[in-house]
Amino acid sequence: MGAVLSLGVPPQQAQAQEVTTSLSAFSDVTYGVLRGGVRNASQAANQEAFGVDPFPKNSNQGFGLVGTDFVLMSELDDHFVYLAEVNLQVMRGKQNEFEFDVERMYLEYRIRPQLNIQAGLFFTPVGYFNRNLYARSWMMISAQVPELFEEENGFVPTHTTGVQARGIFDLGGDHRLSYALSLGNGRSRDPVSNVYARDDDGWRSSTAMLEWLIPAFRSATLGVSGWYDRISTFYLPTTGSGISTLAPGTQGLRLSELGLSTHVVVFSRWVNFIGEYLWQKHSDRDQVLPATEQNDALQGAFVELSANVLSTGALKPYVRFDYVRLPARGGGAYLSLRGEDTELVRAFVASTKMIIAGASYDFAPRVRLKLEYSQALDGARQRHGLLFQTAFAF
Repeated sequence: MGAVLSLGVPPQQAQAQEVTTSLSAFSDVTYGVLRGGVRNASQAANQEAFGVDPFPKNSNQGFGLVGTDFVLMSELDDHFVYLAEVNLQVMRGKQNEFEFDVERMYLEYRIRPQLNIQAGLFFTPVGYFNRNLYARSWMMISAQVPELFEEENGFVPTHTTGVQARGIFDLGGDHRLSYALSLGNGRSRDPVSNVYARDDDGWRSSTAMLEWLIPAFRSATLGVSGWYDRISTFYLPTTGSGISTLAPGTQGLRLSELGLSTHVVVFSRWVNFIGEYLWQKHSDRDQVLPATEQNDALQGAFVELSANVLSTGALKPYVRFDYVRLPARGGGAYLSLRGEDTELVRAFVASTKMIIAGASYDFAPRVRLKLEYSQALDGARQRHGLLFQTAFAF
């Protein structure tokens, strides 16, 4: 898949220095219908009054041009690989704004299967979906990005700028153990702003992941990951309030973030399963917040079950459950914050509880068609949604 270029060097240099570059891309186009009124009137009213976007993220109505995700990989020699991934996309909760989003940009030194080092911007080794499927609808069976891992929500640290060690060990009997350890810039003063450079709070976030690759079915994976960070931001007491971070008298807020994620993934001849559960806690390190808000927790889950129908498995009916329970008060003291330049506001962020059913069909080797029905059980979305998606790769 993708174009491959061989970029030669002057003939006086060794042929071993030849650079091979590949370019791949993923894109999709949608058509959606929403019906039935909002599921939670209170959350919908708060979303309209204090939400960042005019629409719930990843909701679909009418035709939608989602965007295109480009992945460039250059093998510089036998050990060094450079990867850059950029996403030209329509912002998830808006109508007419494109953004140029850098997803990954790193240099990797491949030492041996047990040890590889990455430096730059990479997916934080949290869970399964975030590392393998984000922004690539063609690779997904269902259509919508789970709210739990939507970068524009900032619920969990999906990206890290720093260094990462990763590798895989053979345990015998076709069992393998993979790992990833990362150290990088921590969270910004608001959860949706990545710190690409000049992280000045003196703390670096750390993440660890282990996966057991089991020789069962076509593939089976059991994984766990955890992360810890310290966050420096500001205290905004009420939803809808805002401050200039340069103004005198602003109240600083220092939080610790502790997270744990587990996942089980199985692909077989007839049935596929992806299940993830995530827990994350924010703790007030200086007792600035009211006593009832000093320890806030987020819980989230993503569960998808699909079947492989037809002799080739090209038709995949599926069911899915999405769940995000945010801290009370519309996201709590941190997950509700949104910033631009020196301005910071406390917005309202809705929880998510949704069931999805649909079918995916591989119409061509690089074209996947999906028809999906969703029913909101909580949150600011309308009760019923119908989505048709054409996802493709090249």
